[in-house]
Amino acid sequence: MLYTMAALIAITLLLMHFLAKVTSAVLSNLVAILVVTLAFISLNLEARTVIDYVRDMLAAEQAVIATLKGELALLFLQCLLAYLPPMLP
Repeated sequence: MLYTMAALIAITLLLMHFLAKVTSAVLSNLVAILVVTLAFISLNLEARTVIDYVRDMLAAEQAVIATLKGELALLFLQCLLAYLPPMLP
């Protein structure tokens, strides 16, 4: 799996580098990510996802029920609202 991840990263970086030199009509970063994502899905490759990394950091009983359901966005909004009133006149 390590070599798969390294290859996906290398292909993405190469696409971004060379596509930016060929054309400026499209964003090379976006095209590279889309191409690698479509290749990953169509070839059914095995690679780690964000939730895999999160589960590795948790205890065994928490890792079983771990999800990514948007709690960070809520935390961001709570922090933003906590700092926003002092900034207002």
